[in-house]
Amino acid sequence: MENIILALMLLFPFCSPVQSASDQQSLLALKAAITSDPNKSLPNWKTSVPLCNWTGVTCSPHSQRVVKLLLPRMGLNGTISPVVGNLSALEHLDLSANALHGRIPSQLGRLSSLKILNFNSNQLQGNIPTSLSGCTRLQMLLLHENQLQGNIPGELSVMTQLWRLDLGLNNLTGTVPFSLKNLSALQLLDLSANNLRGPIPPEIGVLAQLRFLYLYENQLSGIIPTSLGNLSSSIDLELAGNSLTGPIPAGIAKLTKLQRLLLFDNNLTGVITAEAGMLPNLLTLSLWGNELSGSIPSTLGNCSKLQNLNLRNNRLSGFVPTELGKLFLLEKIRLDYNQLVSGTSSSLSFLTALTNCSHLEHIKMSYNRLTGVLPSSIGHLSPKLSILELAYNRIKRKHTLTDYQSYQLNQLELKS
Repeated sequence: MENIILALMLLFPFCSPVQSASDQQSLLALKAAITSDPNKSLPNWKTSVPLCNWTGVTCSPHSQRVVKLLLPRMGLNGTISPVVGNLSALEHLDLSANALHGRIPSQLGRLSSLKILNFNSNQLQGNIPTSLSGCTRLQMLLLHENQLQGNIPGELSVMTQLWRLDLGLNNLTGTVPFSLKNLSALQLLDLSANNLRGPIPPEIGVLAQLRFLYLYENQLSGIIPTSLGNLSSSIDLELAGNSLTGPIPAGIAKLTKLQRLLLFDNNLTGVITAEAGMLPNLLTLSLWGNELSGSIPSTLGNCSKLQNLNLRNNRLSGFVPTELGKLFLLEKIRLDYNQLVSGTSSSLSFLTALTNCSHLEHIKMSYNRLTGVLPSSIGHLSPKLSILELAYNRIKRKHTLTDYQSYQLNQLELKS
């Protein structure tokens, strides 16, 4: 009989009333720190109601301990009470999309069972507590869109089960810690829209499972590490709005799963290599606002899924390749503010080629060095086309404007 009782205790761990009462007191302290509950989300948070029936609370069926506290989008205003750190069985804490302010309590580092921590879209301030490294089972740390300051703690790198780290849209400073290389399970890293400086650590290239890398809108400098070409799982690579220099690494062409490559608004130089056409799943290629030179590679016509191509405001020269007409899913193309010229005999054959792109909505090629006569074939451009900008080139119109109208076209600019 004693052996049977012992086995049952191992299968269903015993929870004393003291532990359950402690959870209740911790949640009541959390409620007390809430100064405004405009949606009356917590009316049943009182001792006369069983703890496990409280709004947003989920208990373990065996231990009756609180394992989930989910209160997103409740309009709650106030601070986060440090006593939340006493909810020692907690696995999922979601207070996102409220109006919480103050600091993130360092006591949260005691939640060794915590797997998901979501404080996205609040008004939290202060530093990210280094004590969060005590949450060794954490899989998702979501602190996006707050007012957090200070450095990104290198101590976070001990959370080896972390697969999503979202610290974007804060006021974080310092550098991107090279110790993030230890987060071998990481699939999403979002450090965007902060005030981070320094180079992109080459060590990020060892994160073989990384699918989404968002470092845009910081003050990062230096070259794009060639090691990023090792991110073979990458789907989305966004490094725009920094001060990055040097060429686009040729190794990025090895990222055959890549769907979005956003490197715009940097100081990148060099050419767009022919290898850029080796990205079969690419949907968006946005390289505008750099100092790229050379010609547009005809191999881009091999990116058969491309929908958005933006190369404006560079120093590109040469012909506009007619191979772009093979991009049957293309919706928007922007090549304006470059030094592009027409083909032989002042041909604008690329415009005729683009009549194959039946989804085109915008064509913008103003401020180049294009010459020749506008072909009547533009009347066969996509029925979805609403903007065709060719202004400030040397293009002449042979036919009447109505001969060129393409269904929904409401903006045709040819002025020079």
